[in-house]
Amino acid sequence: MEAIFISRKLEEESPIKQLAQEVGLPVFDESLVAFRPIRFAAIPTVDWVFFSSPRAVIFFFRGLLQQGLTLPHSVKIGVIGHGTGKALKEFGRPPDFSGNGNPTTIGNSFRYLVTNQHVLFPGARQSRRSLQKCIYASTKVSDLVVYQNDIRLDHEVPNCSYLLFTSPLNVDCWSRTHGFANAKICVAIGPTTGEALRSNHIIPWIADMPSEIGMEALLRQHFL
Repeated sequence: MEAIFISRKLEEESPIKQLAQEVGLPVFDESLVAFRPIRFAAIPTVDWVFFSSPRAVIFFFRGLLQQGLTLPHSVKIGVIGHGTGKALKEFGRPPDFSGNGNPTTIGNSFRYLVTNQHVLFPGARQSRRSLQKCIYASTKVSDLVVYQNDIRLDHEVPNCSYLLFTSPLNVDCWSRTHGFANAKICVAIGPTTGEALRSNHIIPWIADMPSEIGMEALLRQHFL
């Protein structure tokens, strides 16, 4: 089907929706992954908490609230990018460190800030731990599972020709339910998602910025 698929819900003002209108194609915007919270115990005493996604923020702070716990204001907070920082501010905490969305680039700068300290990484059970692998051995790292990702094989998204993926798990689900024989272009939001496409023998277009703006820019190049 001549249509655009992106593995997340879009706002009405999304640049991807605007591009779709320009080129006269329908858009199917839906995550192929279901999320559920994982209850966690009291958090350890740490110097930093680092969030790699808005969902990690949401499930972490909701979990704290449900258990009557709080994160001390003395604990500094890092986020992977703008979207995660925006989610954090909804809970009244501005980030002390904000990255550009690329785990490797962030690791090169964040690891200097946290040398010889203790960093907590709340995240998904299936986390690839990309940033944790960049931290110096002198820094103590703790992982905290706060949510579970499950692929949705029951979705009803048609087999579209222009595919935009926002996570490796969404790639995995699409591979299982549709395959890539009809794909004209596959855009990845970042390097990790790009690797998931390569594992399916697809050469991905990887956005320069890990955002809808970055993905739209690549897709627009295709239509020029």
